[in-house]
Amino acid sequence: MVRYRRHRLAGGTYLFTVVLADRSAHALTGNIGLLRMAFRRPAERPFALDLVNDGRNFTPSNACCIDEQIESSVIFEMNASTGRLKSLRKFRAVGDLLAARDLLEGMCISEDDILALYYLKVLDELDDQAAKQTAVIRLIDSLSDSRSDTFLTMLMRQSERACLPIDMTAKVLALAATKDTDSGELAFVYNAVRRRQAFQKRMAPQALGVRLISIGGGCMPWTVPNRWGFRSARQFVDDFNPFCLALHYLSEVLRTLDNNFEIYLDPASVVVRREENVAAMFARKNGSAQWRHNLGPYWTQYGFERLQRNLRLKIENYRRSCVHRGPVAFLMEGLFPNANELAKLKSALSKAVGHNDYLLILSNHDYDVQASEPVLVDDNVIRFHCPTPTEDYKWFNLSTADSPAGLDFEESYATKLLSCFERVTRNRAETSDRG
Repeated sequence: MVRYRRHRLAGGTYLFTVVLADRSAHALTGNIGLLRMAFRRPAERPFALDLVNDGRNFTPSNACCIDEQIESSVIFEMNASTGRLKSLRKFRAVGDLLAARDLLEGMCISEDDILALYYLKVLDELDDQAAKQTAVIRLIDSLSDSRSDTFLTMLMRQSERACLPIDMTAKVLALAATKDTDSGELAFVYNAVRRRQAFQKRMAPQALGVRLISIGGGCMPWTVPNRWGFRSARQFVDDFNPFCLALHYLSEVLRTLDNNFEIYLDPASVVVRREENVAAMFARKNGSAQWRHNLGPYWTQYGFERLQRNLRLKIENYRRSCVHRGPVAFLMEGLFPNANELAKLKSALSKAVGHNDYLLILSNHDYDVQASEPVLVDDNVIRFHCPTPTEDYKWFNLSTADSPAGLDFEESYATKLLSCFERVTRNRAETSDRG
């Protein structure tokens, strides 16, 4: 705003541009409903809006008020009768997320859209997936006609991300259907969620009983299958392991699985990394792993201790998931082991599950790789390619994922993953028949 100048012309119309310091980021376009809500918030400094209209009333203070509303996809400043919300902002700024969570849990989040958005954001920052799932269920149970479009948009997405049953997501869809679903962001997300829910009803991936375990390299093996119904609500909590929301290169995956996480938590091997426009995070000194969802002072101010505790719980989740009595499939995305590396990986997975009856799925979504159906490499390994629709496609951007091209890409990926599941169950049936 340092270059902002007002030309005092009554009735004039002004084009006001909002951009991020990182021009490649999608925080604004991915949360456009929150941006709209932010523009509506500064009621104490009213101004008319075409896009933004009337130069007499649109002042730098209006711009600052709007800017304050848009932090980490959640609007923190609200017109409240108490100082609790200012305390929440302070708690988050200094990394006291536990105090922010506790304060929010004493407030009526089920009755206030903004508080609900804030609460889910804090749980995200705490990496508490179980609490977040419980909160989403609570919000669905308390749905009412007064809910805003932005809130319903968020809740539809969150119910899928938390792997809630179809009937729970259907409650949100039913309420959204009473709104304007012909245009706008609500309609955009409503139609996307309906398509993913239709896939779940039609294909029923959970009915095959396969335990899908993420083992790198990034977040896609966790996030995309969750959206398309490959994990149950219970598995969303139980199978949340160290690989799910972090970046691990192949060398790190091989080293970690080979020694069964024995040196994974070594504090001497990590460093706090600070990148431009990104909160501080932990990463391996050699760059082979980054915990990009555990950001900011809450995680870094006490050294590696908090992340260590968090990762210990996830390691135990991984070990329990591996000894699942039914069929187990490990999903790896974007990593390309050679013959020797694949042999090491298979040996480590066999030790983890205690037998050789498992499947390793190697998927790749690089744009320049030709699409292919699942191909069986050997008795335990299957590979498929599902290229993105464009070279610069960002699968993790919500607006991109909900677009027609994004839905086509993800449904193709989900369909190929499902055929891998069917092969697992078919192989088990054939083995049982031979026995």
